[in-house]
Amino acid sequence: MMNALRRFVQMIFGLSIFEFPGLNALRVLAYRAVFDIGPNPSYISNHVTILLGHRRTGPTTTPETRPHTIRIGARVGLSANVSIDYVGGIVVGDDVWFSEGCKILTHEHNLGPERVRLTPESMPVSHLIIGDGAWISARAVILPGCNYIGKNAIVGAGAVVTHDVPDNTVVAGCPARPIRTLKEAEYTVPMDGTSPRR
Repeated sequence: MMNALRRFVQMIFGLSIFEFPGLNALRVLAYRAVFDIGPNPSYISNHVTILLGHRRTGPTTTPETRPHTIRIGARVGLSANVSIDYVGGIVVGDDVWFSEGCKILTHEHNLGPERVRLTPESMPVSHLIIGDGAWISARAVILPGCNYIGKNAIVGAGAVVTHDVPDNTVVAGCPARPIRTLKEAEYTVPMDGTSPRR
């Protein structure tokens, strides 16, 4: 029932008309009513899709995440056409940006006859933790092999991420590879855990 309500809210409040000033506040309220989203989202744009694609998936358990759940922190921005699959469980920290058209996947399909039967064995899942201050750039794709995107990490535009991304690291390419490490002055969220610089 809750999954159906979430889909309905996204179908209605994801329309472009809710980009108008004042109406966007209604979109934010609607998304926060059905998802665990922290206070003061920076923005939630049109056609944002947060979906539970399958329920019949393989198990995954970690202390931070549970399958079929998503928790989004405070001051998070979700740009137009962002798609987040939370089958394996996702925890998003504070001050995270999702740029236009990026995609996050937490389940895949094995090869073989089970694939068409959609059994739990045919759909392995993985959890994902995205650290405070991370930035997922436009059209980037995060695949199930990635379980951690570090604090202040930046995923370049169009990157395909197949492995974990360390804290304070810029990755780009297909498959994504480290490009450089951010300097302390470039951090979105100070590493001492205090409030973000403004």
